[in-house]
Amino acid sequence: MIDQISDAIQLNFTKIIKRPTTSTKKSFERTLILILLVSIFTITFSVTQIHLLDGFRRMGDSSFVLTKSELRIDEEERQKLKTDLAKEDIFIHDSSFEFGKAGTLSFQTLLSLIGKESTASTELYQTVKSRSGVIYNYLFFTLLTKQLVTIVWEIILIVVLSRTAQKQLSKRRLVSFSQVFDWVSSLIVLPLIVLLLLGTTGFTWSMRLLIFTMLYTGIIFLFTKSSLENIKIEEEGSSFEK
Repeated sequence: MIDQISDAIQLNFTKIIKRPTTSTKKSFERTLILILLVSIFTITFSVTQIHLLDGFRRMGDSSFVLTKSELRIDEEERQKLKTDLAKEDIFIHDSSFEFGKAGTLSFQTLLSLIGKESTASTELYQTVKSRSGVIYNYLFFTLLTKQLVTIVWEIILIVVLSRTAQKQLSKRRLVSFSQVFDWVSSLIVLPLIVLLLLGTTGFTWSMRLLIFTMLYTGIIFLFTKSSLENIKIEEEGSSFEK
Protein backbone atom coordinates (compact mmCIF):
# COMPACT_ATOMS: atom_id res chain seq x y z
CA MET A 1 0.00 0.00 0.00
CA ILE A 2 2.81 2.41 0.93
CA ASP A 3 4.65 1.56 -2.31
CA GLN A 4 1.48 2.22 -4.31
CA ILE A 5 1.02 5.62 -2.66
CA SER A 6 4.68 6.46 -3.23
CA ASP A 7 4.46 5.54 -6.93
CA ALA A 8 1.31 7.64 -7.29
CA ILE A 9 2.87 10.69 -5.61
CA GLN A 10 5.95 10.39 -7.83
CA LEU A 11 3.72 9.86 -10.88
CA ASN A 12 5.68 6.72 -11.71
CA PHE A 13 3.37 5.60 -14.51
CA THR A 14 5.46 2.57 -15.47
CA LYS A 15 5.37 1.03 -11.99
CA ILE A 16 1.67 1.75 -11.66
CA ILE A 17 0.95 -0.04 -14.94
CA LYS A 18 3.23 -3.01 -14.21
CA ARG A 19 1.69 -3.55 -10.78
CA PRO A 20 -0.78 -6.48 -10.68
CA THR A 21 -4.25 -5.16 -11.35
CA THR A 22 -6.81 -5.43 -8.56
CA SER A 23 -10.55 -5.78 -9.04
CA THR A 24 -12.71 -2.71 -9.53
CA LYS A 25 -14.33 -3.33 -6.15
CA LYS A 26 -11.00 -3.43 -4.28
CA SER A 27 -9.71 -0.39 -6.17
CA PHE A 28 -12.87 1.51 -5.32
CA GLU A 29 -12.72 0.55 -1.63
CA ARG A 30 -9.07 1.61 -1.40
CA THR A 31 -9.77 4.94 -3.06
CA LEU A 32 -12.91 5.59 -1.00
CA ILE A 33 -10.95 5.13 2.23
CA LEU A 34 -8.43 7.77 1.12
CA ILE A 35 -11.21 10.15 0.06
CA LEU A 36 -13.04 9.73 3.38
CA LEU A 37 -9.86 10.32 5.40
CA VAL A 38 -9.21 13.57 3.54
CA SER A 39 -12.84 14.68 4.02
CA ILE A 40 -12.82 13.87 7.76
CA PHE A 41 -9.60 15.82 8.30
CA THR A 42 -10.92 18.77 6.27
CA ILE A 43 -14.17 18.97 8.27
CA THR A 44 -12.36 18.58 11.59
CA PHE A 45 -9.83 21.29 10.76
CA SER A 46 -12.50 23.68 9.47
CA VAL A 47 -14.67 23.26 12.57
CA THR A 48 -11.74 24.06 14.86
CA GLN A 49 -11.28 27.34 12.98
CA ILE A 50 -14.75 28.67 13.82
CA HIS A 51 -14.20 31.45 16.38
CA LEU A 52 -17.87 32.32 16.59
CA LEU A 53 -18.26 33.74 20.11
CA ASP A 54 -14.91 35.56 20.13
CA GLY A 55 -15.85 37.27 16.89
CA PHE A 56 -19.30 38.38 18.04
CA ARG A 57 -17.86 39.52 21.37
CA ARG A 58 -15.65 41.91 19.43
CA MET A 59 -18.72 43.18 17.56
CA GLY A 60 -20.13 44.39 20.86
CA ASP A 61 -17.43 47.07 20.94
CA SER A 62 -18.84 48.62 17.77
CA SER A 63 -22.08 50.48 17.16
CA PHE A 64 -24.26 49.11 14.36
CA VAL A 65 -27.60 47.57 13.49
CA LEU A 66 -27.74 44.23 11.70
CA THR A 67 -30.67 43.69 9.34
CA LYS A 68 -31.40 40.87 6.89
CA SER A 69 -30.03 42.89 3.98
CA GLU A 70 -27.22 45.01 5.42
CA LEU A 71 -24.98 46.02 8.29
CA ARG A 72 -25.87 49.62 9.18
CA ILE A 73 -22.62 51.16 10.32
CA ASP A 74 -20.53 54.19 9.36
CA GLU A 75 -17.52 53.55 7.13
CA GLU A 76 -14.84 54.34 9.69
CA GLU A 77 -16.42 52.00 12.24
CA ARG A 78 -16.80 49.33 9.54
CA GLN A 79 -13.09 49.36 8.73
CA LYS A 80 -12.18 49.09 12.42
CA LEU A 81 -14.63 46.22 12.85
CA LYS A 82 -13.22 44.43 9.79
CA THR A 83 -9.73 44.67 11.24
CA ASP A 84 -10.83 43.34 14.63
CA LEU A 85 -12.83 40.45 13.19
CA ALA A 86 -10.04 39.43 10.83
CA LYS A 87 -8.06 38.46 13.95
CA GLU A 88 -10.74 35.83 14.59
CA ASP A 89 -10.77 34.71 10.94
CA ILE A 90 -14.18 36.35 10.37
CA PHE A 91 -14.74 38.65 7.40
CA ILE A 92 -17.60 41.03 6.62
CA HIS A 93 -19.12 41.18 3.15
CA ASP A 94 -22.02 43.23 1.83
CA SER A 95 -24.68 40.84 3.09
CA SER A 96 -22.85 38.06 4.94
CA PHE A 97 -20.20 37.02 7.43
CA GLU A 98 -17.46 34.66 6.27
CA PHE A 99 -16.18 32.32 8.97
CA GLY A 100 -12.83 31.53 7.38
CA LYS A 101 -12.63 27.96 6.17
CA ALA A 102 -16.00 27.10 7.72
CA GLY A 103 -17.97 28.96 5.08
CA THR A 104 -20.30 31.95 4.78
CA LEU A 105 -23.38 32.88 6.80
CA SER A 106 -25.69 35.50 5.31
CA PHE A 107 -27.18 38.19 7.55
CA GLN A 108 -30.64 36.84 6.74
CA THR A 109 -29.69 33.29 7.74
CA LEU A 110 -27.98 34.43 10.93
CA LEU A 111 -31.00 36.47 12.01
CA SER A 112 -33.30 33.57 11.19
CA LEU A 113 -31.16 31.24 13.32
CA ILE A 114 -31.32 33.59 16.31
CA GLY A 115 -35.00 34.39 15.74
CA LYS A 116 -34.65 38.12 15.04
CA GLU A 117 -35.72 40.49 12.28
CA SER A 118 -32.86 42.84 13.17
CA THR A 119 -30.54 43.37 16.12
CA ALA A 120 -28.22 46.01 17.53
CA SER A 121 -24.56 45.35 18.27
CA THR A 122 -25.19 45.81 22.01
CA GLU A 123 -27.42 42.71 22.16
CA LEU A 124 -25.97 40.65 19.31
CA TYR A 125 -23.31 38.82 21.37
CA GLN A 126 -25.70 37.67 24.10
CA THR A 127 -28.27 36.59 21.53
CA VAL A 128 -25.70 34.64 19.50
CA LYS A 129 -24.27 33.11 22.67
CA SER A 130 -27.68 31.76 23.67
CA ARG A 131 -28.16 30.30 20.17
CA SER A 132 -24.54 29.32 19.48
CA GLY A 133 -25.37 25.60 19.33
CA VAL A 134 -27.85 26.16 16.51
CA ILE A 135 -25.36 28.32 14.58
CA TYR A 136 -22.52 25.80 15.05
CA ASN A 137 -24.78 23.00 13.85
CA TYR A 138 -25.77 25.00 10.78
CA LEU A 139 -22.13 25.69 9.89
CA PHE A 140 -21.20 22.05 10.54
CA PHE A 141 -23.94 20.65 8.32
CA THR A 142 -23.01 23.19 5.63
CA LEU A 143 -19.45 21.85 5.77
CA LEU A 144 -20.72 18.27 5.76
CA THR A 145 -22.91 18.93 2.72
CA LYS A 146 -19.99 20.43 0.82
CA GLN A 147 -17.81 17.43 1.66
CA LEU A 148 -20.51 15.00 0.53
CA VAL A 149 -20.78 16.88 -2.76
CA THR A 150 -16.97 16.75 -3.03
CA ILE A 151 -16.93 12.99 -2.44
CA VAL A 152 -19.62 12.38 -5.06
CA TRP A 153 -17.78 14.61 -7.54
CA GLU A 154 -14.48 12.79 -6.92
CA ILE A 155 -16.11 9.40 -7.58
CA ILE A 156 -17.80 10.67 -10.75
CA LEU A 157 -14.50 12.14 -11.91
CA ILE A 158 -12.67 8.84 -11.39
CA VAL A 159 -15.26 6.96 -13.45
CA VAL A 160 -15.34 9.55 -16.25
CA LEU A 161 -11.55 9.77 -16.46
CA SER A 162 -11.28 5.96 -16.40
CA ARG A 163 -13.72 5.64 -19.32
CA THR A 164 -11.91 8.36 -21.24
CA ALA A 165 -8.49 6.82 -20.61
CA GLN A 166 -9.79 3.37 -21.57
CA LYS A 167 -11.01 4.68 -24.94
CA GLN A 168 -7.63 6.28 -25.63
CA LEU A 169 -5.55 3.30 -24.53
CA SER A 170 -7.75 0.89 -26.50
CA LYS A 171 -6.43 2.51 -29.68
CA ARG A 172 -3.27 0.48 -29.06
CA ARG A 173 -4.66 -2.59 -27.33
CA LEU A 174 -7.97 -3.59 -25.79
CA VAL A 175 -7.76 -3.02 -22.03
CA SER A 176 -10.43 -3.80 -19.48
CA PHE A 177 -12.19 -1.14 -17.45
CA SER A 178 -10.99 -2.75 -14.21
CA GLN A 179 -7.37 -2.29 -15.34
CA VAL A 180 -7.80 1.37 -16.24
CA PHE A 181 -9.93 2.09 -13.17
CA ASP A 182 -7.18 0.64 -10.97
CA TRP A 183 -4.55 2.86 -12.60
CA VAL A 184 -6.68 6.03 -12.64
CA SER A 185 -7.90 5.61 -9.05
CA SER A 186 -4.30 5.08 -7.91
CA LEU A 187 -3.30 8.42 -9.39
CA ILE A 188 -5.79 10.35 -7.27
CA VAL A 189 -3.36 10.34 -4.32
CA LEU A 190 -1.41 13.47 -5.28
CA PRO A 191 -4.54 15.54 -6.10
CA LEU A 192 -6.04 14.46 -2.76
CA ILE A 193 -2.93 15.61 -0.91
CA VAL A 194 -3.10 18.97 -2.70
CA LEU A 195 -6.82 19.22 -1.86
CA LEU A 196 -6.02 18.47 1.77
CA LEU A 197 -3.38 21.21 1.91
CA LEU A 198 -5.69 23.69 0.17
CA GLY A 199 -8.23 23.03 2.93
CA THR A 200 -5.85 24.70 5.40
CA THR A 201 -5.57 27.85 3.28
CA GLY A 202 -7.90 30.70 2.43
CA PHE A 203 -9.12 29.19 -0.84
CA THR A 204 -12.90 28.86 -1.12
CA TRP A 205 -14.49 25.44 -1.39
CA SER A 206 -15.37 25.93 -5.07
CA MET A 207 -11.85 27.08 -5.91
CA ARG A 208 -10.31 24.10 -4.10
CA LEU A 209 -12.57 21.74 -6.03
CA LEU A 210 -11.67 23.43 -9.32
CA ILE A 211 -7.93 23.15 -8.64
CA PHE A 212 -8.34 19.48 -7.65
CA THR A 213 -10.31 18.73 -10.83
CA MET A 214 -7.80 20.47 -13.11
CA LEU A 215 -4.82 18.79 -11.43
CA TYR A 216 -6.34 15.30 -11.50
CA THR A 217 -7.50 15.66 -15.11
CA GLY A 218 -4.04 16.91 -16.09
CA ILE A 219 -2.34 13.94 -14.42
CA ILE A 220 -4.59 11.43 -16.19
CA PHE A 221 -3.97 13.22 -19.49
CA LEU A 222 -0.20 12.90 -18.95
CA PHE A 223 -0.63 9.27 -17.91
CA THR A 224 -2.62 8.42 -21.05
CA LYS A 225 -0.27 10.35 -23.32
CA SER A 226 2.81 8.76 -21.77
CA SER A 227 1.29 5.28 -22.00
CA LEU A 228 0.46 5.70 -25.67
CA GLU A 229 3.83 7.18 -26.66
CA ASN A 230 6.38 5.46 -24.43
CA ILE A 231 4.95 2.13 -23.33
CA LYS A 232 4.62 -0.90 -25.55
CA ILE A 233 1.45 -2.87 -24.95
CA GLU A 234 1.91 -6.59 -24.75
CA GLU A 235 -0.72 -9.28 -24.31
CA GLU A 236 -3.61 -8.32 -22.09
CA GLY A 237 -2.65 -10.62 -19.24
CA SER A 238 0.66 -8.84 -18.70
CA SER A 239 -0.80 -5.40 -19.29
CA PHE A 240 1.96 -3.03 -20.42
CA GLU A 241 5.69 -3.37 -20.88
CA LYS A 242 8.37 -0.86 -21.72
